[in-house]
Amino acid sequence: MKNRISLWGILFVFITFAVPGFAQQSEMQPAPATPQDLTRVDITAPPNFSKNFDIGLSYTRIDGESYVGIRLKPEFEIGKLGIGMSVPLYYNLDKGRLRTEAYSDWTAVLRIFRYVRYGQKRVDDFYVKVGDLTGAYIGYGLLLSNYSNAYSEDKRKIGFEWDIRFSEFLSIEGLYSDVNSQSFTLLALRPYTMPLRWTGIPIVETFETGVTYIMDADQTKAPNLGENKTYNRYLDKGVDALAFDMGLTLLESSFIRMNVYFQHAIISYSSAFLEKDLLTGSGTGSVLSEPEDPSTSFLGSGTSLGLNTSINFLADIFALGVRIDRLWYNDHFLPQFFDASYEINKDLRLIRLVGAKSRKGIYGNITGQILNAILIRGALLLPDNPSVSSPAMLNISASLDKFLGKMSLRLSYYKGNLESLSKALDMDGAVASLRVGYYPYEYLMVGIDYFRTFAKKSDESDGVVYGFVDQVSPFVSLQIPL
Repeated sequence: MKNRISLWGILFVFITFAVPGFAQQSEMQPAPATPQDLTRVDITAPPNFSKNFDIGLSYTRIDGESYVGIRLKPEFEIGKLGIGMSVPLYYNLDKGRLRTEAYSDWTAVLRIFRYVRYGQKRVDDFYVKVGDLTGAYIGYGLLLSNYSNAYSEDKRKIGFEWDIRFSEFLSIEGLYSDVNSQSFTLLALRPYTMPLRWTGIPIVETFETGVTYIMDADQTKAPNLGENKTYNRYLDKGVDALAFDMGLTLLESSFIRMNVYFQHAIISYSSAFLEKDLLTGSGTGSVLSEPEDPSTSFLGSGTSLGLNTSINFLADIFALGVRIDRLWYNDHFLPQFFDASYEINKDLRLIRLVGAKSRKGIYGNITGQILNAILIRGALLLPDNPSVSSPAMLNISASLDKFLGKMSLRLSYYKGNLESLSKALDMDGAVASLRVGYYPYEYLMVGIDYFRTFAKKSDESDGVVYGFVDQVSPFVSLQIPL
């Protein structure tokens, strides 16, 4: 309770800072051009893959059954407007029918649009994105980072993300994870301000501070890992999180940008169902035979101190982004609690939260870009002693277009809830995609796709069974420039 009271006090201080800043708005000076923060790049849609209309013909096997079909994947930009689409049409050769899992509800038509966005986050004054929110973050990311609402191709969610700058003294960013008629889902809001911009004092004028609020009371009846038809049982009373952050830009030029920042957050959670299941040992993936505290309420807090550096070399020939955070957190707190693994199985993630022990750790992120054609990124969240109750996270991505002349490669690999780094490349519980292609002609690519996604596996008498499914598919793709 003291942590909650102190953070609401910090919110009051935040408002106190922001209001005087508004009074000085007329004195605001434009910020100099700076390198893009590569540690925040959405690597799933790099610039070199935009402005293409990708038509792919393929054969694949899904859970032991054979399919042939096409997937239309246009991705293009018009000014600040970006659009990505994904239209799968697969025919089941074994059952003689179309695969319809991706079109089984009212949002099916909307899912054809993988995303629609306007602007770039933390670059443009107005940014909004609808659809796939892979790679989303809020603030400096202590609560929500490496997030995705698109762990399943069949049940891809439609979310909203925004970052709107009303002035240098007042901005707001946030996201809403899923538009559906069943329940109110994950919501994150962060108003932030640069209250000392008017001073014009180097470094001091870059001071930024924000307050984040996140809540989720999702009762959506949706497939979840390890069960048949289910819902988010342990979100019966919801989960709330609150954070305060502040940061400074130590260096800022067309060549280098260096930021230092501080974050403190709390997560508040309670559930009557979870207490009962833990006492009986029936919780899915339970890490406790019974709760240490018989109370149904849990409160945890965490703190981080970080440094983020972005460097551009030789007129954008090579760019590098490096981020490192030192983490301290107490029982019942997990850094980046709202990450890609959260949407895969919220119940399991909440069990891990209840069982989380006090830890120290690091979060590292490194990204390199060469000639706007090669982009490689790795992120690692690593407690000092990773365990079931305090897991690690690994995220690796790469995009290489027409390297070695005619080769192309796109890779994405995510695995959370890691008990040990020795299991980092164990595919159990991982979400992954890999495309290896070859251009025999300028606009024609042949190759092979691999996907590991969460999808419908089979129909059983007691319901629909969902789980992780591996798909391997040779393809022929026509890349039409737009």
